[in-house]
Amino acid sequence: MKERLLYFLGQDGFFRMKTSVPEFIVFFKKENDFVNAIILVDLNENPFVTTNQISSIRNRVKWKFVDQGMQDVHVIVLVISEDAEKAVLLKDDNPFFWVIDSRQSKLVIPASSVEDFYGMKGFIEIWLWADFDQSVSEESYYQADGRQIKSFKQQPLVNHFVFITNVIVFTLCTLTGDLLYNYGRLTMQDVTNGEWYRMITCLFLHGNVTHIASNMMMLFLLGNVVEKEMGHIKYFILYFGSGLVASGASLYLQSIHLALGEETAGSIGASGAIFGIMGAFLWILIRNHGRASNMSFVRVLFLVCYCLFGGLTEARIDNAAHFGGLFAGIIIAVLIYRKNKHKKEVVTGED
Repeated sequence: MKERLLYFLGQDGFFRMKTSVPEFIVFFKKENDFVNAIILVDLNENPFVTTNQISSIRNRVKWKFVDQGMQDVHVIVLVISEDAEKAVLLKDDNPFFWVIDSRQSKLVIPASSVEDFYGMKGFIEIWLWADFDQSVSEESYYQADGRQIKSFKQQPLVNHFVFITNVIVFTLCTLTGDLLYNYGRLTMQDVTNGEWYRMITCLFLHGNVTHIASNMMMLFLLGNVVEKEMGHIKYFILYFGSGLVASGASLYLQSIHLALGEETAGSIGASGAIFGIMGAFLWILIRNHGRASNMSFVRVLFLVCYCLFGGLTEARIDNAAHFGGLFAGIIIAVLIYRKNKHKKEVVTGED
């Protein structure tokens, strides 16, 4: 029963609040200048909850919103129990108290309790019998001011690692001169001599402040969103897989220049891997009907075209890495990205 209510409250636009008391689950919804909050108490899991505890948590929830400047705060307690009569005994003088009989799947409104709570009575009675997908669940928590508290899984850990590493390496490069460039730059001569690691190290080297600033801006703008959509492991595969393919494309172009007797300066920069992120993002948008995380397919496609055009019209830009990373990102995303399951609409149990 609890899982059913958690699902439908989320579907109805309620946010789950992070609390320090696991026995109580708090949902809230802000509407202009007032807040509706629902406290779930499952006596089937926690049979030792007391009236004083319920009263205390109700007051604490109310004051959390008052501290945020919300003066009109409405809080109701929903107690889930197989023994409705016992659950009713937990009611104090507050009229905002209902019981859900989990054995009979019905809403019980004790005497002296409010008959409705901003239309929630009808919704709850439908939810108790409506079909829902138990496999769809979101463990998202929010603060009283509406800001989401991101879990460890939701943090873009890989992208943050890449971002911070690039900044640290660039700082070291400014302090050590050509040392790191000599050991990490991607050149055909060094790779053919067995230094294959340069296909990765070159992704963390940048020539100047403008170079790293533009790359890190794109990485931060797109990488966080793509990692959230794909997950940590798949994003790691995407980033470094695209980077390796971009390095391979760069080496191929260098080999052509060398065959023609031309000198090559080598390649540095994260742009090949970042173009891989762009390519993956395009595929994610296609799979999500043109929108994901407030970004549209047209907007990202324009960004890709703009960046490609900028590379083609400027000197000393490794366009082979750009195109190689872009196509690699699309292919990798096609192979490993799986669209997140959408929430089902509320469907009543009628035939």
